[in-house]
Amino acid sequence: MVAIGGRELLRSFADGAEPPAWTTSIDRFVAMPLPLLLLLGAAGEVISPDDLVLFAKSAGVVLAAQLPTWQEIVGLAAFTLGASLFLLAPLIAVIIGRDKVIPILEKGKQVLFARGGLVVGGVSLGLGGYLGWQGISGLSLL
Repeated sequence: MVAIGGRELLRSFADGAEPPAWTTSIDRFVAMPLPLLLLLGAAGEVISPDDLVLFAKSAGVVLAAQLPTWQEIVGLAAFTLGASLFLLAPLIAVIIGRDKVIPILEKGKQVLFARGGLVVGGVSLGLGGYLGWQGISGLSLL
């Protein structure tokens, strides 16, 4: 992760503000019907290995707390509901105020496309550092 992050950061500084090649296919992809996009998104979340690692990590934290079963269920239900509402917020905002929200989302898309390498590099470095720290702290428990 750290190597990918470093490579993306170096590439983003070398290439300047030119958007990555994959951004040209985004508009074609989002023109697909909404139910199909939701199905593809759900499938991607289920089979994504990083989500499986984060799920295992969060399950370990919940089990390590040794809470009663009812508290675990309430906590996990509250987290699931909160995360779902957070992910649905852009969709709900578009449904409520389409004329005001679409220009903001378009501007955000342009900024992300212009600085995509910087974003990917920063997130990869941060996640790689965090996972490295978790691995080292886990080894100290042995």
